Amino acid sequence: MAGLQTCGNVWCCPACSYKVRVKRAFEIALAVRRHLDRGGGVLHIVVTMPHRAGEALADLWSILSDCWAHVTSGGGWKTFCDRHNVAGYVRATEVTHSWASGWHPHCHVLLFVDRPMSPVENEDGFYALRKAIRNRWCTRMAGMHGRTMSTEFGIRVDPVKADEANGAGQYLTKVGYEMAMVETKVGCEDGHRTPFAIAHDAAQTGDMADINLIREWVAASYRKHSISWSQDIRRTLGLGVDKSDEELANEDPGGETVAEIDRPLWALLAKRATEPERSSSPPSKSTTPAEQ
Repeated sequence: MAGLQTCGNVWCCPACSYKVRVKRAFEIALAVRRHLDRGGGVLHIVVTMPHRAGEALADLWSILSDCWAHVTSGGGWKTFCDRHNVAGYVRATEVTHSWASGWHPHCHVLLFVDRPMSPVENEDGFYALRKAIRNRWCTRMAGMHGRTMSTEFGIRVDPVKADEANGAGQYLTKVGYEMAMVETKVGCEDGHRTPFAIAHDAAQTGDMADINLIREWVAASYRKHSISWSQDIRRTLGLGVDKSDEELANEDPGGETVAEIDRPLWALLAKRATEPERSSSPPSKSTTPAEQ
């Protein structure tokens, strides 16, 4: 039955998150490998923003999305791509939380360029691209949202080597790829926790502060995209149509069928599951004065 066991919610469902992220990781790694094999280059970019404890996640997420949309839109972006030979990108959003600094949304981006670019290979081109994208990001962050950032911070740019293709795919999708694993459901050493780690702690302790964080997370992440590709880059790399999270989650995982339940039986089980629990002990018999 469609949708019975999968929801496709990579933000809030550990089962669907792991299933979808593993497939996304493989797909991204394939894209990186193909692009590098064609003689191109790939840059891993991390963009972040100033934030403080107590700020609403929905507001921070909105600012992050707006700034990235500004960086990758309009004539300025076309000029940037032409000047630096950018073929496209894939972007993933990650969110963590710490009590010291609050919610920390940020983006991991793989930028596909026409030739290898690093401080060693094409040094001038690498530093020019890094400066240009930093300027676009910081200008929007300050001008529209009043958050001043040093051009030396807030954005990190690193070249992806050929032997890191598989790791790049996994790293970019680690928001769910690792969160569904048991060992990640604990607090990080630096005090930052993933939403699944917060949910784990909330379930273990019942702490209302953690419960409220999860409620905020569920509301803020609703209908947000976890992975997005720039126009035409998937076609260029031969990846085909981008499937939705729900489609990936509903795909047949393979394996061995151990049981089948027909529709009438499932309807009966579902009905009984929603009925109030009934006592198995017989009702007590009332007595009359004559019987006493």
